[in-house]
Amino acid sequence: VLGGRRIPPVAAMVCNFPKPTAESPALLTHRDVETFFHEFGHVMHQLCSTVELEMFAGTRVERDFVEAPSQMLENWCWKPEALARMSRHHETGEPIPDELLNALLASRTANAGILNMRQIVLATFDQRIHSVGEADTAAVLAEVTAELMRIPATPGTNMA
Repeated sequence: VLGGRRIPPVAAMVCNFPKPTAESPALLTHRDVETFFHEFGHVMHQLCSTVELEMFAGTRVERDFVEAPSQMLENWCWKPEALARMSRHHETGEPIPDELLNALLASRTANAGILNMRQIVLATFDQRIHSVGEADTAAVLAEVTAELMRIPATPGTNMA
């Protein structure tokens, strides 16, 4: 607010999506569309901000909330109704076939278990190395990975 008047925020979204060619239009993968909606959530967060102090506008909020608007928007890319409205064959105009739509929706959770287990490994690793004075991080990570994932860590690697 300046002089009693609200100053509208400005936002820009710069993306690196496929370009069209002479033979084909720019076609987006589902991941591209999800990314677009996610990033557009950040834009909307900025544009909808109404704050007394500029330093708290848009994405300059607490870390645990900054992704909330983006994740809400990207969830639309997984709704059958939304996909039916935004997805068409670029040549025939046919809607996305049910079989393909169902496969896409099922793919969303395909690796959920292993990804969640990885987070548990990383949290356990973090607790172990920070509860001792010194730690061989490669050895601790290998131990935690083998213990929880039941998969040996790749020898000679240390992501810590």
